Amino acid sequence: MTGTSALERGTRYGQAAADLVADAIAYYARAFEHQSGLGWREVLDRARPWQRLIADEFPELLARRSPTSGPGARRRAPRARGPARAR
Repeated sequence: MTGTSALERGTRYGQAAADLVADAIAYYARAFEHQSGLGWREVLDRARPWQRLIADEFPELLARRSPTSGPGARRRAPRARGPARAR
């Protein structure tokens, strides 16, 4: 990936890898549900206070968002599949 800035390169990479990232998120959503009984939306709702805390205490961490948080990022519930299995 080439680009003029790290953000631009990260955004391009995130767009190119969007399906792989979506698959990884889907796996974690199944694993959370399997282990905790919480659906992905509830997991995200419970994470919001932590995101606010991080934003207040460590804003530089939010400046380093995921490559898929750039333009064109998909914001949707993960794809449904069978339960995640512990390895």
